[in-house]
Amino acid sequence: MNEQRTTRQNQALNLNWKHASDSLGTTLNVDLDLARYDLRNGSVITTTPRVGAPITNDQLVVNPVKFTTLKADYTRPMSHGRKLETGLKVSSATIDNDLTFKSEGALDASRSNRFRYEENINAAYVTFYQKLRKWDLQAGLRGEQTIARGRLDNDLIVDRRYWQPFPSVFITRRLDTTLAITAQYSRRIDRPSYQQQNPFIFYLDSLTFTKGNPTLRPQFTNSYKLGLTYTGLPVFQVSYDRTADVIFDYAPQQETVETPRGPITKTFTVADNLARAENFSSQLNFPLSLGKVVDGYGGTQLNYQKYDALYQGETFRKSKWSWVFYTEINVTLTKTTKAQISGYYATASQFEFIQAGYNSSFGAGLEQGLWKGRGKLTLNVNDVFYDDRTRGRIRFGDINFRIETRSETRNAKLTLSYALGNRNLKGARERSTGAEAESQRVKTK
Repeated sequence: MNEQRTTRQNQALNLNWKHASDSLGTTLNVDLDLARYDLRNGSVITTTPRVGAPITNDQLVVNPVKFTTLKADYTRPMSHGRKLETGLKVSSATIDNDLTFKSEGALDASRSNRFRYEENINAAYVTFYQKLRKWDLQAGLRGEQTIARGRLDNDLIVDRRYWQPFPSVFITRRLDTTLAITAQYSRRIDRPSYQQQNPFIFYLDSLTFTKGNPTLRPQFTNSYKLGLTYTGLPVFQVSYDRTADVIFDYAPQQETVETPRGPITKTFTVADNLARAENFSSQLNFPLSLGKVVDGYGGTQLNYQKYDALYQGETFRKSKWSWVFYTEINVTLTKTTKAQISGYYATASQFEFIQAGYNSSFGAGLEQGLWKGRGKLTLNVNDVFYDDRTRGRIRFGDINFRIETRSETRNAKLTLSYALGNRNLKGARERSTGAEAESQRVKTK
C-alpha cells in the first residue's frame, strides 16, 4: 500500500514593456519572467508479507524549480507586403532535488541523495513574411545554444554544451476569401521535463518503482504538413513527423535483489532516448448546425505510429493504426437557456512500450441566463460514464504486465456567476509571456 501526499506551490512574476515606434506597426516587445515551483511529495509504503510483521518505508522528495527568462521581440513591417521579425531569448533554470528515504524509521543513505541541475539556453531567431497576391510566404531560422550541468551529491554527472539550428517554411495559397491551401515544414526540439532528468528512484510499491535519467537528451522532429483551411481554421490536414532520439518516459526494466527472505524481482521504468519514430496523421473537421438552434463541430483523426529501437540488447519494432472521434454540440433551448454535449472516443494505440487500450469520455452541460444577462447559472457533468481512464499492457522480453489507472474524472460542477461593472470596457491585451516553454517542462503531477 502506498499512501501519498503531494503539495504544490508556485509563484510567478511577469514584467512586460511594449514600444510602438510608428503608425505602421513597428514594435519592440520585452518580457522578463521570474518563477518558482515548490513541489513536495511524501509517501508511506507499507508491505505486508505472508509471514511476519508489516514493513514500512517512507520517502520524501522536495523538488524546487526556479527559472528566469528575458525575451525581446522586434517587428518591422515593410513595403510591398513584407514584414521582418527578429528576437532574442535567454533563460536560466535551477533545480534542487532532495530525496530522503527511511526504512522502518531509520535513514537509508543508499537510497537518499541530492541532485542539483543548472541549465542556460540562449536563442535568437529571424522570420521573414511576404504577401504576393494570392500567396503568403513565411521563412524563419532559429538558433539555440544549451549549457547544462548536473551534480548528484558531489559528483558531476551532466556537463553538456551544444548548438542547434531550427529552420521553418510556411506557404499559403488563398483560393477565395474563405478557403486556402497550406503547406509547411519545421524542425523542432522537445526537451525533457526537469523531473525526467531527476535520477532519484521513486517507489510506487515495494516491487515497482520509476526513476529519471540525468543524461537524457532532447528529441528532434522534422515535421511536414499539408492542409485545407476555412476562414483560417483547419478543415482537412495530413501530416508526417519523423523524430530522432525519441524520449521514452516508461522504458521497462527488471532487477533481481537478494533479501533475507530470498531473491526478489523488481520491475521499474526509466526515461531514456531509445528510438526513431514516425507518425502519420490525417484530420477532418466539420461544422454542425441546424438553423439558429444547433451549433457545434465534429472531427476525426486517423493516426499511424511506428517505433524502431534497440533496447536491452533486443529489437523493438512496433506500429499501429488508431482512430479518434470528437464532437461538441450547443443547443439553444430558449433565449436564456442553453445546453451542451461533448465527447470523444479513441481506439487502441501504441504509446512507446505500452499497448494502450481504448479511451472515451462524454460530458453534458446546462446554462441558464439570469438578471438580464449579467448572471448565469451553469451545471456541467464531466465523464458521465466514467470511462476516461488509462488501460494498457507492456510486453517486452521477460516483462509482461498490465496497467490501468483512473482518477476522479467524473464530476459535476454547479457555478453561479455575475458580471460587475461596465461590460463595454476594453479587455486586457491578450498575449503569451516569455516563459511558456519553461513552465511546460515543470511536471506537477
